[in-house]
Amino acid sequence: MRTRRVLIVLALVWIPLAPVFAAPTAKEVEAKAAELATNEIANGPAAGISILVARKGKVLMAKGYGYADLENKVPATEHTVYRLGSLSKQFTATATMQLVDEGLVRLDDSIRKYLPEYPASGQPVTVRHLLNHTSGLVNYTSIGEYWKHVNDDVPHSAVLDWFSGRELISEPGAIYSYCNTGYFLLGLIIERASGERFQDYVRRNIFDPSKLKETNFYLRDEQLTNEAHGYTRSEGKLVAARTLNPELIFSVGALASSVTDIYKFHRALRDGTLVTPESYAIMTSPAWLNDGEFTKYGMGFHVDNWGGHRALRHGGLVYGFKSCIYYYPEEDLTIIVMMNTENSEYRPIQAGIARLFIPDLGAGVNYE
Repeated sequence: MRTRRVLIVLALVWIPLAPVFAAPTAKEVEAKAAELATNEIANGPAAGISILVARKGKVLMAKGYGYADLENKVPATEHTVYRLGSLSKQFTATATMQLVDEGLVRLDDSIRKYLPEYPASGQPVTVRHLLNHTSGLVNYTSIGEYWKHVNDDVPHSAVLDWFSGRELISEPGAIYSYCNTGYFLLGLIIERASGERFQDYVRRNIFDPSKLKETNFYLRDEQLTNEAHGYTRSEGKLVAARTLNPELIFSVGALASSVTDIYKFHRALRDGTLVTPESYAIMTSPAWLNDGEFTKYGMGFHVDNWGGHRALRHGGLVYGFKSCIYYYPEEDLTIIVMMNTENSEYRPIQAGIARLFIPDLGAGVNYE
């Protein structure tokens, strides 16, 4: 009788355990990265790809595939330097928030406080609007003047004239619309508030404390150390990509870096080396619109939720290059992919790696 009572009690308290998910090993992660990268190189075709995967503060793999320079058969590695395009915006957003932390810039100030020459436009456009792409400003990289002068030496003041007199496309704060103009203006505001050239400020306040040795502003007619050549596809073959004057994309997209340095930058950003925890929280939280609705962008970060998994990400595209970083906070998982072929695709690569750790991530993670 006693035995029966014990069995009944055990039956009542027994709770079936969910199967334990075993995180992939570094070897398994590297095998998956190699599979995805070599497939893209062969079937794209693509020239070279570098990938870094880290979890819980540990780099599981960092490696290059294919070529940084096809003509001279220079292999891509984890130290290959790629042009970042819009991934550069994360540096601009960080620099802005550093000045906010120092009290030199206020998020809800009108941009005319720092750029008094900028025409008034009814409701003020604020620094916050620039950071979260809700300014209502026309996107200067989509207007005719930009394309006419893409390889010309044009001063920033002239670029400002291209768009400063144009009507707003929407009321500031009314809608989210990804806008390079906002980040161009942020570069000018950083210069005015800090009293330094944008490049000098970023080197001193971001590169140096993050110990970035493979990151720089790329030059128009010179190769940086370990810099990849950029390619595009034409009739199924890889050819040299077009060029542009990097001064035209200034604080919008003129940086170059490696997967290893971008990881260092993000570690420094998260651990409080570069901005306060409060500022980092603002950067990685969705912005709100005038009607109280939330966007899917913070400040330098797209903020997504795929099947219950939060993702902080940004991509970059510039002639000859494509790059991205995806960070999954709950898993403390970082995936960085860089390519030197502008029409390559990083989404399936990062999603394929992410699903090793998050099997239920969902198909939507492949797409912007």
